[in-house]
Amino acid sequence: MLASPPPALHLESSIRFVKERLSRQRTAICGLNFHIDAAELAQIEAARDRGQSLYLSARFLSDLRAYILFPRWGTAPPTLTFSTYYYASAEVGGEPLVRSSIAIDGDVLHQICDRCLADPELALSLTGAHYWLIDQLLSRLRLEAQAALDRLTRSLAIAIFLICALSQFPQWRQLNWLSMLGSALLTWGLPKLARPLLARIWPQIQRWLLRQILNGLLSNRDRLRRLALALLSRLDY
Repeated sequence: MLASPPPALHLESSIRFVKERLSRQRTAICGLNFHIDAAELAQIEAARDRGQSLYLSARFLSDLRAYILFPRWGTAPPTLTFSTYYYASAEVGGEPLVRSSIAIDGDVLHQICDRCLADPELALSLTGAHYWLIDQLLSRLRLEAQAALDRLTRSLAIAIFLICALSQFPQWRQLNWLSMLGSALLTWGLPKLARPLLARIWPQIQRWLLRQILNGLLSNRDRLRRLALALLSRLDY
């Protein structure tokens, strides 16, 4: 019997977007901060050792996608910034101890505070947690797309089976059991057949929606753009 995967680690309240108001109606995400204490650091280390994943809500993933697609354009080149704050006591933790800046041209800059380096064991633990959190955030974008595609193919298969079954309901007594077996096999096999077809259609829908977000009808409408990003997170395959 296969063991079930460990439950996801809930740390969303400790992961905060840094937002900058551009106008009365528009805000931009200019960074992402991890605020962790000693207990949460221990949870992250245990989750990493056990192979746990990080829980992220759909709303959080939508904001994350907005940050990935629209990094801070005031820098040259545009850069994604992830900072880790550590709260060992009430007096400690006012500044980021670990920071990673990822430019869209491929350059990556890692910084560690001198105060953190004074404690090598803490520095090792914090950098490990910092990189694990970044990896979880970026990898979840892909995993959500796969799950959405699987749900869609299963839903299509069940819908087709129900339509066939209901249309044949008055003739069920005279229905050939071989036909019913064929319908059941079709329901089982349809997701496997539909998945490659949907995988071909997915990128075209994604590209069209992304064009609308960047340069089209949604480029200047913050709320609609956020909704489109949430949809894009489901369509990205």
